[in-house]
Amino acid sequence: MLILGVSCAYAKKQPKYEQARLLTVEQSALVDRAVAQEKALIKDIKMRTPLVETYIQDTRPDQKLYEVPVDDQFILSRVDFGKAFFDKGYAPRSEAKHGFFKDR
Repeated sequence: MLILGVSCAYAKKQPKYEQARLLTVEQSALVDRAVAQEKALIKDIKMRTPLVETYIQDTRPDQKLYEVPVDDQFILSRVDFGKAFFDKGYAPRSEAKHGFFKDR
């Protein structure tokens, strides 16, 4: 009983998770540089419309080969990242739409 009590008391003293530490000046500067680089990258990506190739292969079941191709589709298109990258926060529940897909 004594051993069980001591082990329980010891377990309570040890925190489950280590407390967060404050960043050093160098670490904060590194984080700030990384955020600035990411913003610059997103700005550059928004100005581009790269060519995208999509290849789709339709298959059917086959007893010997498991699957065999029956049709191919090849699509060329462009992506407009000016419309794809955005920052949209979530509204609190009280401001969100009511019900499934219904506006106020």
